Amino acid sequence: MRFVIIRHTERDTTDPHHTKNTNMDISENGVKIAENNASELNKLFNLRNFTIISSPLKRAVKTGIIFSKILNVDTEISIDYRLIEGQTKPPYMLDEFDEGMRNVGIEYPESFDNIRKRIELLFSDIIKKENDGVILITHGIIFNFILQNFFNNYEFDLDWDKRGNHPSQYFPPYCACAVVDIDNDNKSHAKLVWSNCLLMV
Repeated sequence: MRFVIIRHTERDTTDPHHTKNTNMDISENGVKIAENNASELNKLFNLRNFTIISSPLKRAVKTGIIFSKILNVDTEISIDYRLIEGQTKPPYMLDEFDEGMRNVGIEYPESFDNIRKRIELLFSDIIKKENDGVILITHGIIFNFILQNFFNNYEFDLDWDKRGNHPSQYFPPYCACAVVDIDNDNKSHAKLVWSNCLLMV
């Protein structure tokens, strides 16, 4: 089964209170970044019959809308709270997301182990549905944890914002993308098909 894993595009930080608002919109430059990356992906792969699943946050959903239009994906975008950014910091999420997060077992503070478990469960549930393929729109930390779930060793082909040695402190570029083929019967058999930001080692 093929997965396309994408980090959302650039956030709009023009609002002086953006650091207190986790549900930021995307910037004008972010629209261009998403359009360019989606066009590149569209030239390489036919993803028309894929399903798009997004984090509920605005910047992820709007990234998904841009990719959906350019990739000519037929289905509507589905929302899954297991793709929401890691809740390892003190609570600052808007109340509108609290119930959705609780329904998938996300509580404050969220441990890295819980992030890993929710990703594993998400992939297990998707594979059971036997989709043609799935495009996941998520956040930097989750993007990194997903890759670590399948690959022990990879290097960054582009400059990542590394603020420490833990995956939660690695921030991939906006619209970072990885196309991964996974054996439905053995999830440990995964192959990186293409990426705009990664090198396998």
